[in-house]
Amino acid sequence: MSSLADTLEKLKKLDDERAKLVESSKSALLNSVQDNLAALADLGFSYELVATGSSSRSRAPKSKDKPSGRVCSICGQSGHNSRTCPKKK
Repeated sequence: MSSLADTLEKLKKLDDERAKLVESSKSALLNSVQDNLAALADLGFSYELVATGSSSRSRAPKSKDKPSGRVCSICGQSGHNSRTCPKKK
């Protein structure tokens, strides 16, 4: 049982170290971005840095995720066309 407790303690320390490294990197990158924005402002360009509030990257849904208005001329079902019809084979 102490092995499990030791492992959990090590994991907690690693999580803390990771959080510190991420925050340090974030701070350094933010300073760099702010310096570059100041240089752009000196050239007459006006940009504003805005935080999105989310640390995870998300993508727009792919077209496969949306229902399609196509109707297959082979089977009559919507969502695909005759070229990609599963009943064609």
